[in-house]
Amino acid sequence: MFALRICLFWLMLSISLTVTSSSNPSPISVGGSLESLPGSSVTDAEIAFKLVFNEMLSETNETFTVKIYENNETLVQKLQSGEVQTIFINSLQYLQLNKLLHPTARYVVQHGPSLKQRYLVLVRSSDAGKSLSDLQGRKLSFGAGHLVGKRFLDVKLLEQGLPVSKDFFSEIEMVREVNTSVIDLFFGNADVALVPDFSYELALELNPTMGNSLSVIMESEPMIYQAVGMRYDFPQERLDRIEPKILSKEYSARVRRFLETFRITHLYRLNDDMLKEVRELNDKYMALTGHKP
Repeated sequence: MFALRICLFWLMLSISLTVTSSSNPSPISVGGSLESLPGSSVTDAEIAFKLVFNEMLSETNETFTVKIYENNETLVQKLQSGEVQTIFINSLQYLQLNKLLHPTARYVVQHGPSLKQRYLVLVRSSDAGKSLSDLQGRKLSFGAGHLVGKRFLDVKLLEQGLPVSKDFFSEIEMVREVNTSVIDLFFGNADVALVPDFSYELALELNPTMGNSLSVIMESEPMIYQAVGMRYDFPQERLDRIEPKILSKEYSARVRRFLETFRITHLYRLNDDMLKEVRELNDKYMALTGHKP
């Protein structure tokens, strides 16, 4: 976290020398929530995303403001009212926002080396031979922003005739840094960890001995867990001005350093096929719980 704050300080300093606001149109309002934004505090996330997007758009006469809300419900309300024009949210809830979103200004965020990640259910190696039902009453840890992975785990529990995670585990801890789940499992502060594969691979790079102590007992299909969309009435002329900069692969050195800090690789325009696995997962959950998709 200290390293992130240092990165933000230098990025803020350098951008302040190149971005001016006197002739800019009204800033584009961006919203996220703690439930959909992994890996940082509210303050760090608000500063960081404001800086990186303003750096990307430094030649377009456009600027961003960023607000991180406590939960997805508040975030969606702000989008409905027009207070938020651009939304970062988990892909499950993204599917429910179709009527509120611009028909083309829809994007996905790539974290790590692949556009889609598998979710892994980890236990200590001493529990590796046990069935999922044997873990009832234990403590689960997973990272904020990874509700898609939690939905995957709930489906696996329901398929085995078991209750969903909130009723299956004795305690569920949602941590800010997904790597915390791996560390807590390793040191015995959690019994089950739910993490995306690239986070686990990174943890093993930093501490290879973890691989001898932890085991994967279940994994999902590769899925996208975070998406971005603009409100349906966002002006097309402004979108035409900013989209090439956001989707460009020719990021400045400053932007690349920031994105690497968050393990963000790139933003891509979203198409329906990209969320196919998430949509099917949600439909399965609805069927198993007796809800209509």
